[in-house]
Formats: sequence, C-alpha cells, structure tokens
Amino acid sequence: MDEATREGRRIDDSRVWWLPPQQIAATDEKWMAFGLGLVVGQLDALREGADALLVRLEDWDVPMLTDYQEEVAAALSSSA
Repeated sequence: MDEATREGRRIDDSRVWWLPPQQIAATDEKWMAFGLGLVVGQLDALREGADALLVRLEDWDVPMLTDYQEEVAAALSSSA
C-alpha cells in the first residue's frame, strides 16, 4: 500500500502496519502486536517496494478457551 490507513497500528518503527480483528480484547491486541513485532523484519521484506505493508487480521480464534494464556496469543500471532 502507498499510504497507511487511519485505523492501522504501526509495528514498532517499521513500515509495517496491522489491523486487528474487530471486537478483540485489549490484552489480546497487545500480545498480538508483540508477536507481530517478533516477525516484523520478515513482514517488511514482503513490501516489495511499496511504501508500507498492511497486515489485516480478519478473525481470531483460540480453540482451547479453558486453557487460554496470553503468552499463547503472542506465540500464535508470531507464527501466522
């Protein structure tokens, strides 16, 4: 993309932006941002000359709600 969207959140000081899924809890968003920060270099490589890259997350599903831990959210988002 040539210009970041107003709803986008920048990952660190990179040219990679992301949009979290709607209705995501604030703690999940924080961990998801952390996880994306772990792979921001790999995401930045996908820009291919564009001014910015936007990662849009459409859905967030945690299949084991009884064993849910925030650390798992960070790990899952970094492997996406």
